[in-house]
Amino acid sequence: MAPSISTNPLLSLLLLTFLSLSIFHPLTTAQPLCYMCETVVNYTSNSTFASNVNTLLASLPSNTSSNNGFYNNTVGTNRDPVYGLVLCRGDVTPATCKSCVDVAIQEIKQLCPNNKIAYIRYEYCLLRYSDKRFFSLMEDATKVILHNSANITNPTEFLPVLEDLLSSLSNRAANDPSLGMFATEKTKYMGSQDVYGLVQCTRDLSMNDCGRCLEGAAGDVIGCCSSSRGAKVLATSCNLRFELYPFYTASDSGPTPAPPNPTSKGMLLIRFRLFNLYPFLLCS
Repeated sequence: MAPSISTNPLLSLLLLTFLSLSIFHPLTTAQPLCYMCETVVNYTSNSTFASNVNTLLASLPSNTSSNNGFYNNTVGTNRDPVYGLVLCRGDVTPATCKSCVDVAIQEIKQLCPNNKIAYIRYEYCLLRYSDKRFFSLMEDATKVILHNSANITNPTEFLPVLEDLLSSLSNRAANDPSLGMFATEKTKYMGSQDVYGLVQCTRDLSMNDCGRCLEGAAGDVIGCCSSSRGAKVLATSCNLRFELYPFYTASDSGPTPAPPNPTSKGMLLIRFRLFNLYPFLLCS
C-alpha cells in the first residue's frame, strides 16, 4: 500500500506515476490531520461488505467512549469480514472522544467511499478499518511528520533535553500498564522554558511493539526536527508530539486551550512501504 500526496501538484503527479495505489492527504487543523484510502481494493454499495462496514462504524462511538477511548471490533466472520479500530487521545473526555469518533465516521464515508481499507486521524482520535486483520500488528511504515518551521535557540543544549523527554515518555507508555499506552510529561530547557511531550500507542499492541513504534517515532523526530520548536509524528500504530506550550490536558487541571497549531507549518516528511523498500518523500 503506497500513498500519493495532495499538498504539491508536481509531487502528487510523480507519486501517481510510480505508485497509483492509494491516497494520503495531509490536511489543515480544521480538517483531519491526515487520511488514507486504499483505492485498489473496493466494494459495491449493496454488497455484504458494505453492510458489514456500516454495522462496524455504527458500533464504534458508544463502545469507544465507554471503553476508555479504545475499541476494536470485527463484523462478519466467514464472509467479507471487516476489522475496525478506534483510539481516542488519552487525555480527552468521553464526550470529546465520542464527538471526534462521530465526525471521523462521517468523514471517512465521504473521503473513502467504497474503499475496503481506510484510515483517518484527527488531533483527538483515529479510526481505521480493513478487509485484512491488523489487530496486534505494529505498523509504522507509513508516517507523517510535521514540524514547526521556527527553530529553537541553542539547539545543541536542547537536543539532550528532547532525547531524555522522548525516552522517558516512550518507556512509561510502553512499560507501565496503568497508563494505557499513553503518557504526557513536562520538562525544562535552559532552566525556564517548559517543554511538553505526549506519546500514545494503539492498545492492541504488545508492550514491546509499542516501545518499538515509539522508539522509531522518536528517532524520526531527533533526525529531522530536534532544533524545531515543535513536531509531531503520526504513525499508524503510534504517535508522538512535543511543543513549547501546553497542548494536552494535565491530570490535575482542566483543558488548556492551545494556540493555533504551529506543527501544521514547515516540513512534511512521509515514509511509506513498497515491497519492503522504505523511500522518503520530502515536500514543503
